[in-house]
Order: sequence, then structure tokens, then C-alpha cells
Amino acid sequence: MFNAAQLDRIENKLNSLLRWAGRFDAYLSRVTQMENITMATLDDVVAEVTAQTSIVASVKALVAGLQTQLADAIASNDPAKVQAVLDALKANDAALAEAVPANTPAEAAPADAPAAEPTP
Repeated sequence: MFNAAQLDRIENKLNSLLRWAGRFDAYLSRVTQMENITMATLDDVVAEVTAQTSIVASVKALVAGLQTQLADAIASNDPAKVQAVLDALKANDAALAEAVPANTPAEAAPADAPAAEPTP
């Protein structure tokens, strides 16, 4: 049916296909690995955004609560209540002033930004 030359050609073609399949399998494994890394990174980003959203909501609630407390203290015309709200504002201000810079990444200066002039 097939002569020896034809069988050799068929065998060579099959060997070529097997080598190609092996390279393709390695490539597919690498793509899958990269996809897993990308998904892990994306999950980290989603978690960070969720955490920041919770923090922003907490700060909004804090400010709204302090605003209400201050309005109530002023309306009561009680200096002690006004002072208590002011003390709470100062404590929260200090905590926020410390937390925001500590948790905010430094912004890189644009490459085309002029250098700051030294002051004499």
C-alpha cells in the first residue's frame, strides 16, 4: 500500500506535528500562568478599591456626625458642648492628617515638569 519513502515522509510529518503540539502546549501553559497572575493582580485592585470605598464612607459618616453634633452644641448655647465637639474635631483632624499621607502613594513628578528654582 505505502512504500518505505512514503512511510518515512508520513513519520516525519507526524514527528513535526508532535513537536509543534509540544511547543503549543508550552505556550498555552505560559498564557494560562500569565492569566492567573493577571487575575490575582486584578483581585488585589478590586480589594483595594473596596477598602478605600469603605474608608471614604466612614469619613463621610464621621464628618456628617460631627456636623450634626456641632450644630446641636451651638443650638444648645452650652460652651462645654461646643468645646467637646471642638476637641473631637481636633482629635479626628489629627488622626486623618496622619492617616492620609501615610496611606497615599507618593506621586511621581511629570518628566516634562520644570525643576524647582532654588531659593537664595
